[in-house]
Amino acid sequence: MQERTLETLEADFAALLPLALERCAAGYSGLFGHNDTLDAWPVDPELEQLREMAREIQALRLGFGPPNPLADRFLDYCSLNGAHCPAEPVLARALLQEAGLTAV
Repeated sequence: MQERTLETLEADFAALLPLALERCAAGYSGLFGHNDTLDAWPVDPELEQLREMAREIQALRLGFGPPNPLADRFLDYCSLNGAHCPAEPVLARALLQEAGLTAV
């Protein structure tokens, strides 16, 4: 049962992530959650759902099977913060290129 849930979750994540990355690369912030703590910056529920999906994939993969490299790398990018962290559109273009999802 968990394997089927994981397969569905990973398929949904793999379909949604490139679209969200393209949107973010075009200038829409919020995908990586860098501004979620700012009260003036509303959290986009769709983007938060994508981060939650990646966390769920990681948790399920801990129980069985190898890690999901795309979910892990996305969460790595989400964990970046600080004054020297690139802007979200820059990160989105980098992840698109790194994951081979587009030739940016």
